[in-house]
Formats: sequence, structure tokens, C-alpha cells
Amino acid sequence: MTEKELMKKIAQGMFDRIPDLNDIPPAQEEFSEEHKAKMEKLFAKPQWYMVFYRIPRRVLIAVLTFIIIVAVPLSVKAIREPLFSFISGLFGGERTEYFSSDKDKENAENKKINTYFKLYYVPEGFELVSEKKTDTLNYFEYSNGNETFSFEQKRVSSVKPYIPENAQDIDPEYANTPWDITYYKVENKNVFLWIYGYNEFRLTADEAIPLDTLKKIADNALDEIRYEERKQLESGNTTAANDEERPLNSPETIPQEFRFELPEGLKIKGWEDKTSFNKKARYKISIESAGKENAMHINMYDATISKKFSVEDTAQNIIINNDIVLSYFANANIYIWKDENFIYKINVFDSEISSETVIDMIRNLYKNN
Repeated sequence: MTEKELMKKIAQGMFDRIPDLNDIPPAQEEFSEEHKAKMEKLFAKPQWYMVFYRIPRRVLIAVLTFIIIVAVPLSVKAIREPLFSFISGLFGGERTEYFSSDKDKENAENKKINTYFKLYYVPEGFELVSEKKTDTLNYFEYSNGNETFSFEQKRVSSVKPYIPENAQDIDPEYANTPWDITYYKVENKNVFLWIYGYNEFRLTADEAIPLDTLKKIADNALDEIRYEERKQLESGNTTAANDEERPLNSPETIPQEFRFELPEGLKIKGWEDKTSFNKKARYKISIESAGKENAMHINMYDATISKKFSVEDTAQNIIINNDIVLSYFANANIYIWKDENFIYKINVFDSEISSETVIDMIRNLYKNN
């Protein structure tokens, strides 16, 4: 039985159990004084029961439908999703989105792309054959002469991506590093789909291209900032060659949110303000040591930012205080934690800086808490 057939069968069974509304006697226009007195005493507000008696037929159908729905085994995904889709289409209605601030609402309603992503990995033999870039769409198509794939970025306000009705083999949890990827197949094409910020990304490819290859392409769909971070990590935590360095702000202008007391032998080289369009703070502070100009990076992200880090290492959890637990990745020399104001990520590039030194620096940040 197909999904649509199952949906129709369930819906038919539901509405077969709803009585003909023409057989329902009309609501009384007047009630006895005794009845009114009882209702007034019960609710203390007479207008409440008047609302009940004037429920429109459309709402009554929705209520009866809900009562029947709860009897259906909703834990079964194959039944739940088609049923909800059917009821939603039947009764219509507008979708409501909630935002934590007016600024978030403004960002969601802004249909222009703020940060353009591109592919930093393209399989050998593939070349760019088509490209389109507008305020609302960022599109690339690649081909090797036999197979093709395309990468699409567009601005959206919904947190749930669109999946066509004829999609097959849908897997909403195909992968979650670094993106929460949904996989599906449609018209002999494999599709990877994910949402990041207010952007929807769709990687569409011929079936002949292996899924592992698509996963690697998706992992390398990055903006410039994330690409720079990736290069530093993959190059052994050093600044990549042939990469033009960005000018740093003077240490004297360091944001007041930076409250670290640096250990002896370390000093601030400069800092970058990477605060994005939503005005949520994002700082990168460069630290130098006596033996290395690029000894450490301290990254600070506003705590309300939805931030994910991909580190190919196992974390050791270290308790800083009653509220804070530090994730320490020894092999990668990375430290990650969060407090009520910021998410912190420290990358140490100087092997002479011990983990004890970094952890003590972090503890001192909260010594008065």
C-alpha cells in the first residue's frame, strides 16, 4: 500500500465515524432561567458558555477529528506524517513562526542572502559548467562530461526544508557533521538537503556519483570564515601558505568582553571583529608567544548563536566550576566550553604551551564566580 493510499484509507475511516451534522439538532436560542443560573454559578462569567454553544461547524469537525486522531498509533511514522499532512491540507490555516527578538524576525523576513557559500572540494574531473548568483540564489553546476551535480543556496525563513511529494527513500538523519543532512532520491537523482542559519542548501547529483563523494562535497560547502578555520586545522593549526593575512585590530581596542588574564610569556597580537549581520558578537583574538608569532587563537561567539564544531578527536570533560564543563581535545589541542554570555573555542598552535597552562587560564576567568 502506498503512502497516499494509506492516507486516504485512514482519512475515510475517520470521517465515516463523524455523524452527519444535519442530524445534529440546532443549538437552543434560549435556555431556561434555572439552566442559566447553574451555568452562571459554575463559570462566574456567562459569556464563556455562550461561546461554547456557538462553535462553528468547521471547528466542530476539527475537534471531532482530533479526538479520532489520538486513537491512532501516532508513534508509527508511516501513519502519523501522511495523516497530519492530510488534516493540514483539509483545514488549511496559516503557519506561525516565533522569534526571540525583533532583530531575528527582521533577519528571517529579509529574503536576501547575507553570506555566500561555495564548494571548497570538487571531485577530480568535474568542472564548473553553469553559475548563477543573485540576492536570493547562489547556484553552481559541475560536470565531468558524463555525470553532473549542482549546489544551490537560497534564503529561507523556515527551519524545515522543502521536500517534494515524489521524493523517495527519505532519511532526515543521514548525517549530522557538520550539517544536519536530510537525504532523499527523486527522479534518479540523489539529494542532500540542510538548513544553516537562514539558508537552505541543496546538493543534487546523478545516481552514478557515490554518496560518500556527495558527503565530502557537502562537508566542504563553506563560507570564507569557516574555510579559513578549516585550513588552519588541517594544516596542523598553522596559518595556511599563500593566504593573505587579514589586518588585525590593535590590542588596545580589544573588546571589554575579553577578560582573560594571559599567562606569562603570552601577549595579544591583535583581534578581529567577525560579528555577523545579526549583530551577535563573534571575536577572534590572536595570541603570540616568545617562540611563535601565531601561538593561540581565542574565539568568542555570542551564547545565543547556534554553533557546531567538528573535531576529529575524543573530548575529555574537565570541570571548571559548578556550572561549566570544558571539552578538551588533546590531539587537536582545542578547548571548547560555554558560559551564560559566550561560547569559547581556543586553538593552541605552540606545542610549548601546556594544557595545564591553558586550563589554569580558563579557571582564572571564573575564579571570582
